[in-house]
Amino acid sequence: MFSIGDYVLNQNTGHIGKVVGYGHEIFDNVYTTTLKVLLTCDRNSEHKGIVEDLISNWKQYQSESASAIAPALVTDMQKDTKNPISQAKHITAA
Repeated sequence: MFSIGDYVLNQNTGHIGKVVGYGHEIFDNVYTTTLKVLLTCDRNSEHKGIVEDLISNWKQYQSESASAIAPALVTDMQKDTKNPISQAKHITAA
């Protein structure tokens, strides 16, 4: 299980981010735990914000560079606080 603040890597998408919460999804009538992650680094796209995916798709990620990128991402997101719709479009479900 991951703790809030841990850095994780999505094994399917390559997203790297910081755990900010947990969620759930019902898939094929089965209650499944999801992980909510604030993206800090994504080499595959310009995607920023919070993503949510099945907890089984994430693995622990250890990197000094990930913790250095996080403050810059939070600052970028704070600049766009006047438009919550633009932030909400970054939230995805698995």
